Amino acid sequence: MYKIIFVLLTGITSSACFAAAESISMGKRITKVSTYEAEAVIYYSPSESNNQDCTNTTLSAVKIDISSDLGRNILSTALTAATASKDVAFGIHGCLGGNLPKVYRIDVEF
Repeated sequence: MYKIIFVLLTGITSSACFAAAESISMGKRITKVSTYEAEAVIYYSPSESNNQDCTNTTLSAVKIDISSDLGRNILSTALTAATASKDVAFGIHGCLGGNLPKVYRIDVEF
């Protein structure tokens, strides 16, 4: 019985720590934006690896959940940065739709 509880607790705590929030560093230029019903994909250059373990191995794209006000604000900021040819950085945590890192923050360099 104790072994089962130990295995369950170990699985729960390890999955909670699996994908820690991280940053995609400053100096990225947005090259393409694709929008869908509830999400947007931002493509950038140059590519950068991350530790989110998403199924899509493209290292130059992130997703934004645009079903929330926060996501729409991030998308608006990304579009403004792209239009003004400004460099950006992203805060990412987890995967959106399981396949690309989910953006929770965008930084724009002026």
